[in-house]
Amino acid sequence: MDDLNKDGYKIISKEKIINKTATKTPWKILIVDDEEATHTITKVVLKDLVFLEKDINFISVYSGAKAKEFIKSNEDTALILLDVVMEEEDSGLQVVKYIREELKNTEVRIVLRTAYPGSAPEKNVIINYDINDYKDKTELFSQKLVTCVISALRSYNDIQTIAELNRDLENKVIARTKQLEDANIKLAESLQLLKRNEKTEKKRK
Repeated sequence: MDDLNKDGYKIISKEKIINKTATKTPWKILIVDDEEATHTITKVVLKDLVFLEKDINFISVYSGAKAKEFIKSNEDTALILLDVVMEEEDSGLQVVKYIREELKNTEVRIVLRTAYPGSAPEKNVIINYDINDYKDKTELFSQKLVTCVISALRSYNDIQTIAELNRDLENKVIARTKQLEDANIKLAESLQLLKRNEKTEKKRK
């Protein structure tokens, strides 16, 4: 199997992807599907996945309502593998709108999965919903699932890195602004002291 270390991992067997021994907080991946078999197969396919020294923490929920509840209190979720049709025909789409529009969470990667692509045509979904991929379930019970997940995790990691750099830059700007404000205050105090001294000297004369 070809060495893929330049991308942060290498394939050492058909179903096992690894770059280093996991030493960091795992990636949090939420599986949302009303079929138990989908959860089981997904975990089997991804069970040996380690990416950027992190393995995977799988969380399973079985409805759109539970997905909303989970993501609201777990903003650090990296990826959601989200079924479209659950308690309602558009449950998955409702979850997407809730995450992007109500929670304003633009960082978590969302991959929609459906066994009924005709119920939510891909073109319409891609245009109208802020998702990162749209797959037929039959495509995601194989090595294609690994590829999809690696791509999503890499994207999420890049977003987190940029966000952290922006936070650092913002903190530096705030600190520098405070320094300038303090310097201006000291300068103003010095000028006031100088004026008082000048007035005192004039009175003495």
